[in-house]
Formats: sequence, C-alpha cells, structure tokens
Amino acid sequence: MGKKSKTPKAPNYSGIAQQQEAGNKKAWEAGIQANRPTQNNPMGSTSWEQDPTTGEWTQNTTWNPQQQEIFNAQQGNQQTIANKAGGMLGGLDTSQIDLSQAPAMPEVGGYNQQVIDTINALQQPGLDRARSAKEAQLAAMGVGTGTGRAWNTEQGNLGDTENRARMNAVLAGINQGNTEFGQGMLRHTTGTSDILNQRSGNLGQISGLMGLGQNLTTPQFSNVGNVGQYTAADLMGAANSQYSAALDKTNAANADKSNTMQGIGTIASIGATIF
Repeated sequence: MGKKSKTPKAPNYSGIAQQQEAGNKKAWEAGIQANRPTQNNPMGSTSWEQDPTTGEWTQNTTWNPQQQEIFNAQQGNQQTIANKAGGMLGGLDTSQIDLSQAPAMPEVGGYNQQVIDTINALQQPGLDRARSAKEAQLAAMGVGTGTGRAWNTEQGNLGDTENRARMNAVLAGINQGNTEFGQGMLRHTTGTSDILNQRSGNLGQISGLMGLGQNLTTPQFSNVGNVGQYTAADLMGAANSQYSAALDKTNAANADKSNTMQGIGTIASIGATIF
C-alpha cells in the first residue's frame, strides 16, 4: 500500500517578514534619494547630503561667487543701517512734547486802540470844520448860541454825526483786532505744527533707515516632483502562494492514493464474493 505524501514544511514567516522589511526600507531609501537631486541655475546651486551615521539629510544652498559678493555687501549695508537706526533710537526724545516755544495763542476779543485813536485823529478836523460852519450859518440866520429849537436841533444833528464817526473808528479797531487775532492764530498753529513735524520727522527718519536695506534673497529653485517610490517584492505573498501550491499538490496526491486504495479494496471484495 502506498504511503501518503508528507505535508510540505511551512515557510519561515519570521525570516520572510524580516526580508520584506529590509526590502521595503531599501525601496523607501531609493525613493528619497531620487527626490533629492542637485540643481544649478545662474544664481547658484542646491544639493543634498546624508549623514552616514544618523541617516539625516541636509540641504545646502550655495551662491555663485558674484552673487555671494553682492549678498555679503547687502548684509554689511543692512548691519550699518541697523546700527545707525539703533543709535538714533537710543537718543530719541520720548518725553512729553514741549510746545512752549511756539508763538502764544492770541487773546480772544481783542481790539486795536491805536487804530481807533488814529481814525479819530484823522476825522476830528473835518468834524470841527463842519460844526464851525453850521454854527456860523445859524448865527447868520439870527439863531443865537444855545437859544431856540433850531439851534438845539442842529446841535443834536452835529453830535449824532460826530458819534457815528467815533463808532466807525471803534468798529475799525475791532476789525483790526480780529485780523490780528487771525494772524496770531496762524503763527501759533504754524509754530506748533513745526514742533510736531520735527518730532514726527525724527521718527520718520529712523523708520526710513530701518526699512532702507535691500531685501536679501536666496537662489530660487524649481520644486522637484515626487518620484514614485520603489515597490519592494511581496516576499510574504510569494511564500504563501508557493506554500499553498505545494500543499494543494500534496493534498491532491494523497487524494489520488486514497481513491486507488479504495478501488483495490472494492475489487478484492467482489472477488471474494464470487469465489
């Protein structure tokens, strides 16, 4: 009677798993390597290097000699500007702004007495002549001094004219006072603005210095498209497939032997019955 075929030995799954891990890691490292090319352009170059001990990657960017010289000069200029601005900030007056040196604000409601006096002095001779002429006219008409209604009426008219003249002189003095007030306010506002503008100008000068430096730029390189990762061989799957195939073959062979033995047994039984 034939012996059954032995069941195939199971694969070493632990060993295969370790091989699979090593293959995956190697494929991963190859993908990283492919995604770190060295690039060059007119400005400079960029490259990668890997630490053999830690495995860490470092990207290095290098100017070409001309651009490196420009970069160094720009850095020096910025440092000089920063030092200058820092010195100005250290000496900046941050105390409360003193406006006492600005022209004083003029007094509200002022008037110019000199204008009043001048106008009165100028118009007084004319008023005196008008009075003398009117009184002479009244005397010629027989109206005595201080007598009669006509005299009093004309004296009232003369007084009213003189009062109006004096009032006009006062109004002129007030107008001149308003003009002088406006001029004084202009001087005060201008002086105050000058002081404030000076303080603001100092701040603006510092701010301008701090923003004056040229922007420092580094060489620009195109982004590298990710290169597809290597796919490690599926060792575990291959081992399972191979084992399954061997197991199926063994099972089939054992089934054939079993069927053959059953057939021989059946024939032997038939023979024994006949004889």
